[in-house]
Amino acid sequence: QTIYDIGAPLPGIYLIREGSVAIQDGTGVQVSLLGPRNSFGERGLLRDGRAATAAQASEPCTVLELPAAEFRRLMAASAPFERFFTRGRSADRRNVDLATQTVRDLMASTPITCAAEDSVQQAAAQMRDANISSLGVVAGDDFVGIITTRDLTSKVLAAGLPADTAIGRVMTADPVSLPPSALGSDVLNLMLERGIGHLPVVENGHLVGMITQTDITRFQATSSAQMVR
Repeated sequence: QTIYDIGAPLPGIYLIREGSVAIQDGTGVQVSLLGPRNSFGERGLLRDGRAATAAQASEPCTVLELPAAEFRRLMAASAPFERFFTRGRSADRRNVDLATQTVRDLMASTPITCAAEDSVQQAAAQMRDANISSLGVVAGDDFVGIITTRDLTSKVLAAGLPADTAIGRVMTADPVSLPPSALGSDVLNLMLERGIGHLPVVENGHLVGMITQTDITRFQATSSAQMVR
């Protein structure tokens, strides 16, 4: 089901509550697949009020709409709200290049974690309650792995494993990661080469952040909007 086409007037921004939404460019190529807790439409709304991409529900989903007037009111009235949609750039920059931004500026800090001995049911509940799609797996202060909703689907549900299966059995151990000093170009290359949507940010063996495909999409959308102002 089409949510909006390229160039269509946007009544507001959208937030995915359930399901997933495919974002497509002008040639119909999918550039992003967004899941719960992700927003979309802000790029066009911040630019000229018209959709810069196309959005289609890729499965039955529930999408909430924040009206444009309310979005602009919150942008003006709430500093945390404004920072969320403009994070990753300095307030006075107008020509931002994702490739030269540091991971520290792009990542979501204070990542949510679990232990390898926790059950997959506990992991699923944590992700549901926090409206996120991945958890860092730690042993004490050390980062040892990552588990995502994709892992729960393909390694647990599809394999018929019980709900008390230990996370350590199905997590991705010692996943590829980046330090906070890495650049946006490193993130893009790794995500494209490995076909992944989550990258842990690790410093001295400790998980300090998580960067997702959504963070990249949002940064590109907001920085592009600034360039045309």
